[in-house]
Amino acid sequence: MNIVDIVMVVIVPVVVSGLKKLKLPSKWAPIAATAVALALVAVGKVIGLDLDVNSIADAIIKGLAIAGVSVLGYDAITELTEKK
Repeated sequence: MNIVDIVMVVIVPVVVSGLKKLKLPSKWAPIAATAVALALVAVGKVIGLDLDVNSIADAIIKGLAIAGVSVLGYDAITELTEKK
């Protein structure tokens, strides 16, 4: 995992949180995270970032991995900071 991947893991929850504030239902958040991560990987490849993506399958796997880590991290942080 390089620095670009880490930045993407941070960007995905921020974008999904913004979509939630625009009235995206919470049940669609994981799908939105996957779509955002796939879009970030595609854009990163197009602009020439070092993503180690050589095929469409690599891009899909990397996007799913980034989305998964982002969703797990977001859930953990919200659980820790949620008022009880």
